[in-house]
Amino acid sequence: MNYDSTLYFNTLTQEYAFLEFLAYWVARYGDIIMILGIIVFLIAHNHKNQYICIHPVRITVQAKEVLASLSVGFITWILVIWIKFVTAVQRPFLSIPEIEPLFVYTRDMSFPSGHTAFFTALGVSLFWEHKQLGVVVCFLALVIGLARVMSGIHFISDILAGFLLGIIVAVGIRILGRKGVRTWIHLMQKRK
Repeated sequence: MNYDSTLYFNTLTQEYAFLEFLAYWVARYGDIIMILGIIVFLIAHNHKNQYICIHPVRITVQAKEVLASLSVGFITWILVIWIKFVTAVQRPFLSIPEIEPLFVYTRDMSFPSGHTAFFTALGVSLFWEHKQLGVVVCFLALVIGLARVMSGIHFISDILAGFLLGIIVAVGIRILGRKGVRTWIHLMQKRK
């Protein structure tokens, strides 16, 4: 099924020039556009000059959201690299002769999709503060993933695994982070 569905989506780009154009641009530049859009949204979103004090530093709520979300994405990316090293699944254009990649891509490992995992983790972490933005980012993570399947860079299973990994990491960090913050506050109160 993985082979057939990946080949099907890649074949669509060979049959329809519009899909080839769209898949190429979304797969190549969708991530950059999405990062810029998220940054613009968080900067423009009005928090009425709210600040958070993390002794001895005072940061804006926007900076906290950006740092927290990017940290979750970074941790997810590290896990993706490790999983790619362990699983060593070749890219579709290397393992399926009928697949023609839409652009030159030199990295060998495919599973799971780093783009999908990163942006899903980012979307889930943004969801806690900005529900609609989080949903949009998760949806666009799947769109970018599908464009990368159509481009011959990923299998469908890579995208699904990346999506699930992003959710698991973001939720896991949220749970562990809350427990860690409570523990830190408890220790600080004991010091007084």
